[in-house]
Amino acid sequence: MENVLHGRVDGKRTLVTGAGRGVGLAIAQLLAREGASVACIDLDAESAKSTCAAIVGAGGRAIAIAADAASAGGAAACVDRAAVELGGIDIVVNNVGIGGHGTIETTSEQEWDRVMGVNPKSVFLISRFALPHLRASGRSAILNIASGVGVRAARNWVAYGTSKSAVVALTKLMALDHAEDGIRVNCVCPGLIETDLSRKNLQESAQQRGLGLEEVTRQARSSYPLGRFGQPADIAYAVLYLVSDEASWVTGSTLVVDGGRCAG
Repeated sequence: MENVLHGRVDGKRTLVTGAGRGVGLAIAQLLAREGASVACIDLDAESAKSTCAAIVGAGGRAIAIAADAASAGGAAACVDRAAVELGGIDIVVNNVGIGGHGTIETTSEQEWDRVMGVNPKSVFLISRFALPHLRASGRSAILNIASGVGVRAARNWVAYGTSKSAVVALTKLMALDHAEDGIRVNCVCPGLIETDLSRKNLQESAQQRGLGLEEVTRQARSSYPLGRFGQPADIAYAVLYLVSDEASWVTGSTLVVDGGRCAG
């Protein structure tokens, strides 16, 4: 990312889940660089601390909180602590999520519950507990990270695709319910972003299909008209726009950032 400061979220008190690595790390760093104070939430305490240290080392404001955003207790505790230490909450970025391959035949009930119990549930819980703080802010925003697979189906992603479709629907429902509270709710749907998680998913896909990793990667890349996978910064800049005042008349929107894959 370029080191240019425009103060697009200057003074905004922000909570980012899954901030320890990949897309969440990029989002937390960019928002901090643009003037936000950031609560970096991650299940892995060391990852949360690492993101926080990187932000503070670059002159930004951040705190690290280790919490399970998909449990009621964890979500409530991290929201309360963020609100206390930041002095309130203006922006929530629900980024935490897990993957999982399979059809309805090959996906176990346990795997289905695992994916559904993290992806839409974490959005539900964090947003629920953050609502009083967001109402008090007056001009606040929730940004949910879904997936292109939640917009345009792909083979062998039944639990994951369903969970991300739920996040897209939840975004619209929340936007309608809380517009009068001054809370905008939007969603970003990434395509395949080069992260540790996506590399793991490609490896799992290669094993399941009996193909080499290079071949599976080539096939996946060919489905993107712009000819490459995304980078975490591609998603971070989309998030920055939607949570900034530049998007003050945007709510209930789904922004697909996928190199053209969902175009057809």
